[in-house]
Amino acid sequence: MKQIKQTEDYVIYQKRTGRYAVRDPREKQWINGEAKETILRAEQLIPAAGATRQTERAD
Repeated sequence: MKQIKQTEDYVIYQKRTGRYAVRDPREKQWINGEAKETILRAEQLIPAAGATRQTERAD
């Protein structure tokens, strides 16, 4: 994994697949879920929630 950014609160890595991983350097724990999503959006590494997905249901 390639380190993208490091702050006091978290370290962002980019995997070979292009996906991101976020780790808390103090607790040595991976950050998941909404907290990870919030961090990646703040760093503008992923687009806003409604900008990319417009799913249509075939009912």
